[in-house]
Amino acid sequence: MRVPVAIGTLIGLLGAARADPATCDEGPLGAGPLAISAGDGQLGLVRRACVRSEVAVNGRGAAIVDTPHFYGNVAAAGEVSASWLLGDRLEVFGDVSAAQVRYLVNATLAKTQVTLGGASAGATYVALDRPGLTVAAFARAHLPTSLESGNARVIGLEPGVTATGALGHGLVWNAGLALALDGALSSGPAETELLASPVASLAWQPARYFAAQLELAAHASTLYGFEQATAGLALRTGYRRVGVELDVVVPLAGAFRYLAGGGLRLAYRL
Repeated sequence: MRVPVAIGTLIGLLGAARADPATCDEGPLGAGPLAISAGDGQLGLVRRACVRSEVAVNGRGAAIVDTPHFYGNVAAAGEVSASWLLGDRLEVFGDVSAAQVRYLVNATLAKTQVTLGGASAGATYVALDRPGLTVAAFARAHLPTSLESGNARVIGLEPGVTATGALGHGLVWNAGLALALDGALSSGPAETELLASPVASLAWQPARYFAAQLELAAHASTLYGFEQATAGLALRTGYRRVGVELDVVVPLAGAFRYLAGGGLRLAYRL
């Protein structure tokens, strides 16, 4: 009798876990678009529509390996981020790349560079929040903290819109668009670009403490044209207030030559 009882109990628990929560009631799990791209930067990433207070650490990396042309470029960064709710609809956030490491090799040199990375600060406002649908607007300022480009300092302003909705049966969709205007400050002529980054994803949460997400994204700029289209996978788990997210992104097309990007994120929900 113990086996049938155990099976019945397990089925009951899974059934309760699969009950669809409100759109932004993701528990300890993260929500929204992936927090990385196939490249090594954070410019053009769409924010989540579900606002919350949390602190997080994130390790990410990306690589180019071009054997025929004897070229390699491997980058990794450690980041710290935080967000804070001001009321029910407004979230302020910030992040800083505390350390950025790059290994570059070609036919004439091989070098390793360790620098302070970029930082940004911004806010998200939920414009529409109803059962099954949340829509928000966000704006992010990219601060000139990165020392990677020598005497040049990159700054930018990035507004965007993001949305998430529940489809039922544990399925949640996310979509958004970021428009970034950035430029480099240096002793020479200023160089600016406009970057457009649309994203769409579908997440499946069969249980309260696990979710998987597939994502399609693209990046195009006035400086480089069609940079890349990417496909991404996120696996999310967590318990109580702690969430863990593993991301992998690969390019499908475009001028940029990155082979893949990956990231591991650990967050604590306040």
